[in-house]
Amino acid sequence: MPARRRGERAAAEEPQEVLEQRALELSQERPEAQQEALKVLLFRIGREHAGLSAEYVREVVRPQNPPARVPGTPDFVLGLVNLRGRIVACLDVGQFLGIKSRFAHSLPFMVVITYEDLEMGIAVDEVSAVMDVPTSEIEPPSSALSAERARFIKGVFYVRKRPLSLIDLESLVHSDQISQLREATV
Repeated sequence: MPARRRGERAAAEEPQEVLEQRALELSQERPEAQQEALKVLLFRIGREHAGLSAEYVREVVRPQNPPARVPGTPDFVLGLVNLRGRIVACLDVGQFLGIKSRFAHSLPFMVVITYEDLEMGIAVDEVSAVMDVPTSEIEPPSSALSAERARFIKGVFYVRKRPLSLIDLESLVHSDQISQLREATV
């Protein structure tokens, strides 16, 4: 093998040193790389995909019977469901979000949530996953949304380039419609 000149040897070692330095930097944890994440239950209502903070989700069930309608209740109340002896009101939150749903005769899934002293079910067509969404990836709701719909959306995030609305459960539970329903049942 021909002898390397001094400049060639330094040039050959330089990329190796650079690679070793990069590997060392990448292997060390950086505080800024640790992101806060929100655990979110992903679901679909009609054609819309959405998510809800999993901290409020008690369970996801597939009711055996459709909800029992209660006369005189608002349209967004689909009815009552008996879950192992617990009576839970099932709501069509699609009506709050401007989503056309088809829950009149069937209820594919119900997401049972608890918030403060309230337990209720949310009718959904499909539950797809629970995932961690970095809070830095949650964008504000689109300004194109109506004010009525936007108040129930905490933000928007993307899964496989598909936008999903993050439902603001606090705003939903404290809405005039739900508050009136809560007062009527007390």
